[in-house]
Amino acid sequence: MTGQPPEANYTNATFRGRPDSVSAFLNAVSSEIQCRPVKRVLDLGCGTGDLALALASRFPGIEFTALDISSNNIEVARRRADECGLEDRIVFAAADFTQWPGGRFDAILADSVLHLIPGSDLELARKLALHLEPGAIERHGLTG
Repeated sequence: MTGQPPEANYTNATFRGRPDSVSAFLNAVSSEIQCRPVKRVLDLGCGTGDLALALASRFPGIEFTALDISSNNIEVARRRADECGLEDRIVFAAADFTQWPGGRFDAILADSVLHLIPGSDLELARKLALHLEPGAIERHGLTG
């Protein structure tokens, strides 16, 4: 390492999910979303927007927020949303989740990212809880 904090390695990077991983995660969370009164969803560590874009296409009545520490990822995700006509359906934000004021959500989805967020597991759990409505869905995946 160069002595930089681990998050410094991701702030300007661009990441796109593996199609098979995104598809599996999408199918798993879609079935849950269909069974609950979900109005607001946070895609935490959204990368270039694969999951948020797919969900926004499937669920037109839901508000989506897509958050990533990398401004490059967010730039690509916004461009992709524009190309798909979904620019008004997803709020994209480049921010460090640990410092992000955010809001409250009916679902927080995080595919292969929670282990990259600095701090203790307890701090992360508390931060997630601050952003979850009572009875909300919190789903995360970890793929290799």
